Amino acid sequence: MTLSSDLMSQSFTRRSDLESLSQRGPATPQHAVFTKRVPMLGRDVAAYTAAYRRYLAKNTPEQAERLPDAAPRIVLDPEWGLISAGITVFYADAAAEIYRHSMKIQSRAEALEAYASLPPREVLAAEIEYGGFEQTMRNQYELAGHVALVDRALSNPAKVEDLLAKGAAVIGLDNELAIKTLHPQPEFLGLCCSPDNPADMETALVQSVRRFGGIDLLITDNPTLAAACEPLLELSPVRKTA
Repeated sequence: MTLSSDLMSQSFTRRSDLESLSQRGPATPQHAVFTKRVPMLGRDVAAYTAAYRRYLAKNTPEQAERLPDAAPRIVLDPEWGLISAGITVFYADAAAEIYRHSMKIQSRAEALEAYASLPPREVLAAEIEYGGFEQTMRNQYELAGHVALVDRALSNPAKVEDLLAKGAAVIGLDNELAIKTLHPQPEFLGLCCSPDNPADMETALVQSVRRFGGIDLLITDNPTLAAACEPLLELSPVRKTA
């Protein structure tokens, strides 16, 4: 998951016509492979998934052997802005970038006359034809879609490497600035944080949630950090211990 609270995202999510404009479909059917046909508005995941399943039931081609899952990939919220999700951070970032293009296209088309997309059945055909990579990644990478936090990561680089190799997004905490450049890939977030400073720790957790959405796996022997992370771990649908 990634959160974008920039001016363009905030402005788009607060449009008076957002409910109509955002639900007309993507600029091209291929966008839906990464963003789904329409974004979720607000925070009612159950309502979104129910509507998406109705869309699948109504528009699925008879020969389809696999169908996309019903979870949203783009969320538009007037308080948060643009939230994107994906099987990896790379794909979550890609979904956000694609949807930023969609916001520009939709806004400009609506200002000129009216924005329109292709029929839902054609959009779903593209999702089915070009999708499926997420399930392949779930099968190949044990921790695809998981977020792990590693305390004192500079002293435990092998663990960080192992988690990244298994497909996890990794938050590395350490009290040295070198942590910020330990790994260049988007799946790694290095944060300089003093384990004895509660304010430092709180700031690091806020940054972690804004970047990756939560924590599923915690690796630490620091009881203060463990206690601070517990509320986030309780929200994880795939919580793991180490």
